[in-house]
Amino acid sequence: GEGLLCHATRCLTCDNVSRHREPFLHLSLSAAPARLGARRPPRCSIEDALSAPQQLAATLRGADKYACGECCALCDANRTTSHVRAARVLVLHLRPGRCERA
Repeated sequence: GEGLLCHATRCLTCDNVSRHREPFLHLSLSAAPARLGARRPPRCSIEDALSAPQQLAATLRGADKYACGECCALCDANRTTSHVRAARVLVLHLRPGRCERA
């Protein structure tokens, strides 16, 4: 079956929080690329990538402003994502980037 994500968005103007759930079958994660000349690549587990702060939080501003229903305007906002339920079969897309441990 599908997994389930919960997105919580907090408007930075009025502090209203909206939540919505989203089913998923695949996730795209940042993974650390091997460094040239390094003896071995940095250790980063799938668990590290799934719980990394950049995977779970984002600030919406500029062209990505949040349409707040309380303010009736486009506002800066903070969005956090949590994993509610894992998918039975999960497809991971690993994209180059930094892998940080939570």
